[in-house]
Amino acid sequence: MRRPLILVSTVTIALLMGACTRKEVSPVGISTRDCPFSYAKEKAGPGTVQLLSTLNKMNLMNPIADLDANLASGDRRFIGINGYSCSEPGVANGDQDVVDRFHSRCLEGTGDVIEGNLHWALIDAATAYATIYNAELLRRIRAGAVT
Repeated sequence: MRRPLILVSTVTIALLMGACTRKEVSPVGISTRDCPFSYAKEKAGPGTVQLLSTLNKMNLMNPIADLDANLASGDRRFIGINGYSCSEPGVANGDQDVVDRFHSRCLEGTGDVIEGNLHWALIDAATAYATIYNAELLRRIRAGAVT
């Protein structure tokens, strides 16, 4: 069952609040966040909104269930994350021939321009999901279970 967009947003914000805490940097009281991106007080950017929509269609807690469903429907593609270019987390350079044979789909909303902490956390979640998904897909291909 798919998680509603609000659940994904709430979990992501909770993770950010826990991970991005203030800490003292000097004895004069200057403090910074331990996250490289500052909190955006304005509305979420288009990449963040797009990535939230993309992730809402995925079972972030169980990428293997999504893999099983995709394989059952004939979708044998790897999942890519856009950065400078699209790459497939969980796939070593030596396995690029397999990706070339089965292709990949890059997740919309990922990219090398980070719009703020929420976008950054969502890209991290997408990357973790894709790493598990791709590693299992590659394992199944190598084992001959996916042809």
